[in-house]
Amino acid sequence: MYYVIIWFIIAAAAGLYFSYPNKKIQYALYALCYTALVFTAGLRYETGTDWFAYAGVYNRTPDLAGFSPFGNDMEAGYIFLNSLFRTIGADVNILFLFISVITTFILFRSFQAYIPRQFFFVGILVYYSTLYLGLDMSGVRQAIAATVFLFALRYVFRPCFWRYGLCILVAALFHQSALLLLAVYPLLKMRIHPVVLFSLLGIGMVIFIVKIEWLHTLLSALAALFTDESLVARRLTAYTSTEIFLRPRPFSPVIPFYVALFILAFIMRRRLSLRTPYFNIIFNLFFLFVLSLFYLYESLDISFRFGCYFMLAYPLLLPLALSVTASRRHTLVAFAAICIVSIYTMRGVFLETDRQMTMYRPYQNYVLIKMGLQHRDANRSAPVPLPKSPNP
Repeated sequence: MYYVIIWFIIAAAAGLYFSYPNKKIQYALYALCYTALVFTAGLRYETGTDWFAYAGVYNRTPDLAGFSPFGNDMEAGYIFLNSLFRTIGADVNILFLFISVITTFILFRSFQAYIPRQFFFVGILVYYSTLYLGLDMSGVRQAIAATVFLFALRYVFRPCFWRYGLCILVAALFHQSALLLLAVYPLLKMRIHPVVLFSLLGIGMVIFIVKIEWLHTLLSALAALFTDESLVARRLTAYTSTEIFLRPRPFSPVIPFYVALFILAFIMRRRLSLRTPYFNIIFNLFFLFVLSLFYLYESLDISFRFGCYFMLAYPLLLPLALSVTASRRHTLVAFAAICIVSIYTMRGVFLETDRQMTMYRPYQNYVLIKMGLQHRDANRSAPVPLPKSPNP
């Protein structure tokens, strides 16, 4: 029920801003939604698939006097944050709250910059229903990396590669997968020819449908290039031999929806480019996300790890569809359709019968538990190994 309430708060904010688009109401709704998302992720207690694992890392991390950027299983930036908060004697939830304050602020500011403001809350609603659980509520390190990357997109538009590259290096201090984003810089800038777009899309669909196993072969070959003791080799070996990483992506009705949205955006790219100067970047980023669904199907976890960066385009692109509607009535119908898609995406956390979401239900609040107003769920005592994130 808690997640439903947050969903209704954001959805109501989106609908209200359609009806009364003035700055005072916008600031009030902005503060309401910001607070709701920050407190939900920042004050969660034993909630989320990685909570226990991150708490264990925090308890094992020395203070700043014993901090070392080397010899850790996690990135130096995240370990430094742990050491800093350990030094001041804070609880791990204070660290989570601090991270949530920063990442949500960057997220909100970026959404305001990249899409028309009247569709800002729609974008937040789509983000909440797709990426919020997997990043803000679980994958803490990658949430930091993803929001830093989102901020860096302004330096693709300007363009300024050294600033973009600096942002990516900062993101990599929290999740090494962000280094891949250095290579996508030229791809985000260019206007890709339609033949290339649909050829790559078609090949990816064939790989997904026929189940061509190319990723496992590649990762095994790369693992053989490094010593067994190295962090890279251990990560690659884990991705090719551990059961949780070998789960393939199953077919889902949402996949044809993503493809349809991509085709629709391609057809309307001229009109959408008039709505925001960032459209071509958003479009290319979403194209990379669609490709990740097909080409990385062999590992649901790898698909999420890399695809979540590209999926940031989804809560930016989908609200833009509202900007090309012919009338206010059509806008409301399109908004209702987006709400239905959002609810369908979050069905797992809304429905009590979904066992995969047991680490999210019921939602436990750090403050309420410390005050004795809420009882913790004893069934959540078993730690969950890192890295692991739910499928958005």
